[in-house]
Amino acid sequence: ASAWQFRDAQDSNIKLTEKNISPGPDKYQDSTRAELSGCYGIACALYFINMLTPLRPSCITLTCDSTSAFEKILTSSIRKPHYDIASSIKSLFAEIPLVKIKLHHVDGHQDRYTSYSQLDMWAKENYWCDLEAGQYRDLKSKQNYDSSALPLFGTPWTIWVNEILVLDDLHDVIDEAVQESNAITYWRKHKHASHSLKDVNLPAITSAYKSLPFSRRTWSTKLASDWAPTNKNMKRWRLGPTEKCPFCGKPKDVLHMQTCSHHEPSSYCRSKLRDLPLKLMKLHTSPPAVTALLEGLRKVWNKVPQISSYFIER
Repeated sequence: ASAWQFRDAQDSNIKLTEKNISPGPDKYQDSTRAELSGCYGIACALYFINMLTPLRPSCITLTCDSTSAFEKILTSSIRKPHYDIASSIKSLFAEIPLVKIKLHHVDGHQDRYTSYSQLDMWAKENYWCDLEAGQYRDLKSKQNYDSSALPLFGTPWTIWVNEILVLDDLHDVIDEAVQESNAITYWRKHKHASHSLKDVNLPAITSAYKSLPFSRRTWSTKLASDWAPTNKNMKRWRLGPTEKCPFCGKPKDVLHMQTCSHHEPSSYCRSKLRDLPLKLMKLHTSPPAVTALLEGLRKVWNKVPQISSYFIER
């Protein structure tokens, strides 16, 4: 929700205050969208005033406490969240070309560290608008008001996936909608348990991938996609004589490379696992994360001892 007001530059007693609900699904509601909703209310009011009585050339100062909201109004790129309401605001302002809009940022919540009486005009009005917006939001919440289907002026198109309006992360959402079915089919074929692309933490994977040397990036990709030259794959590609592990005789795939029960590879894996906590701690990994990681690896290598003793309260 937002609250906004018109105020005469010369006479502070001449002002008009109004409130509105931020349009769009609940999942997209945040402080930036609330500020944009206030700007949208002002733009709508100016548009309809101009329809009734054409406005003369003038300048209006549009003030809010969100630089992010101003950035989105100026760009209104579909690559940015809240592109719909930002585009609508620009469309409304374009309908009143004789009115020049000047953007002015005011720091929010100055009353937390400055006496109200010492605040300037902008900060005081921002304080009251925030207060009224909060009260209006609470009122509408009690009424179970649904703002998801509220129309916006001048929005030429929108994107919906499974009857859900998409307002940010357009590329990720479209990729998921187009590729998810094929990806899940591939994962299940290769015995991966993911049920949705949302199960995959792509930002974390990207960050980890970029931290690797180039040679290891290629190897990690092959392991993750089951294109590594394991005995099983080499036999399938007709490049090797057998798919069996030379130690235990079982088919050697990527998983078997990490879980072979024979003492020679198992001893090597356990020795590396013993060194892992110290390496992780040198990288400033939090102890709970290290513990969780090692416990997961211990389940893979059954004979690895309990690791809770790695961390001692000090």
